[in-house]
Amino acid sequence: ELQHLSGELLDRVFQATASVALVGEDLDLRSLSLDSDGNLLQASGQLSPRRIALDWQLGGSNPAALLAGAGGSLDGSGTVWGTPEQPAVEASLKGRNLSLDGLSAPVLDIVLQAGLGAEQPLSVDLALGPVQDGDEVLLEAANLKIRGKNADHRLQADLQTQPASLQLKMEGGLNEELNAWSGQLKQLGAAIADFGNWQLQRDASLQLAADDVVLGEACLRETADASRVCMRGDWSQAAGGILAASLEGLPMRRLAPDLEADLSGQLAASIAVDGALGARASFAMSPGTLRVVLEQGVKRLSHGGAEVEMLVGADGLDADIRFEAPQQGL
Repeated sequence: ELQHLSGELLDRVFQATASVALVGEDLDLRSLSLDSDGNLLQASGQLSPRRIALDWQLGGSNPAALLAGAGGSLDGSGTVWGTPEQPAVEASLKGRNLSLDGLSAPVLDIVLQAGLGAEQPLSVDLALGPVQDGDEVLLEAANLKIRGKNADHRLQADLQTQPASLQLKMEGGLNEELNAWSGQLKQLGAAIADFGNWQLQRDASLQLAADDVVLGEACLRETADASRVCMRGDWSQAAGGILAASLEGLPMRRLAPDLEADLSGQLAASIAVDGALGARASFAMSPGTLRVVLEQGVKRLSHGGAEVEMLVGADGLDADIRFEAPQQGL
């Protein structure tokens, strides 16, 4: 039994007490208490070569003692269970009035269940926000929910900011090594002030890993005017990346309020392993009108549209722009 121990760990002052019994290879942790300037971690349970069963509680009322510039509180509890080969964890964390170097978030809630086995349950609930930098709101709210198991689960995310919102749904799973994810992008919605409400038209395949990303064709359509943008691509650490994108019927008034026309085009781009960029793009703007404010009032002038061809390579940018100017008569 450890009655009392004090000292420094990672340059932090701590005090510890523990009561432990060892029977053969089985460790009975009757109690463990680790305190560092008001931040308290407590644990109890059993450890053996056959199984793990530990309960823990965290009370973090003074995060500045552990991380300079931090504020607020972080409390939690949970269980670590399973076997040494396939441990699992259940945890609940609550952060209140968290801050760090000007960034602040009054609420952070996390509920987690996870393990290392492919068939083990995977459940995550996360709520965060608002996030501010001083008086500036960076993120109004973020919510994440995952349900299923490592090999097969569903993910739903919702992000809210001042000018935009994003909703995302994915279905898929991790491989046995838990280092790569593959599945389908089932829903992607983005509502952006002045740029419309964009929704994914159909499922898109998606593969994610630290050294490899592959996105099948994903098309977003604007709900009000039926303009559409599509993209597909892949990237790997060994081969670099490619991206192909197309745009159909985007109203130019979303980019320039005084210009009436539609924009369409295609883009093909690549990045080599050494970072070299290459791209070819072709865009066309349909004939339309240009709104001009004159002393005698507002006038709309007809224009014949425009075409843009761009090439990016080792010699830099080469662009060819052709524009049929508005009618005369200003």
